[in-house]
Amino acid sequence: MRRGMRQRCRNIVRDLEIPSPFDVQEFCRRLGDKRGRPIRLLPMDLPPDCPCGLWLSTEQADFVFFQQETSGPHQLQIILHELGHLLCEHRIGSVLSDDLSQLLVPDLDPALIKTMLGRGHYSQEAEQEAETIATLILGEVSRFSPERTFEVPAEVADVVRRISRSYP
Repeated sequence: MRRGMRQRCRNIVRDLEIPSPFDVQEFCRRLGDKRGRPIRLLPMDLPPDCPCGLWLSTEQADFVFFQQETSGPHQLQIILHELGHLLCEHRIGSVLSDDLSQLLVPDLDPALIKTMLGRGHYSQEAEQEAETIATLILGEVSRFSPERTFEVPAEVADVVRRISRSYP
């Protein structure tokens, strides 16, 4: 079953239009265009007892909420994980509290949000699929990311040059 899940995820990622160089906003714009509705990325200072990210789908748009109080690479992993749920068309139930729903989307009735989301959690397999999608996208991004270079300070450039020449 694990092999089948990984293959499904590879097929999904293979069909994506991943921009190069990678920009998550552009990626979401392309994905939203393909789906026929925008994807909104919303950084938030989420409470400690909440997930690091959440995908909420409405008729008008998809919303990806993610923890803003973490590093950039972690934010990207969270966003891509939530997009993994979207790409796999996972349907969830959530333990979204009234307080959290008011924090995330204050204009919507908490009862409506709970109705939209249901009551359970993502299954373990759904979580694995979402994380696999995120990891595969990051793998694609790193394949065509420019190689990182570092500027050598002028005061040590001569030493670095001599050391470099000593290695074949």
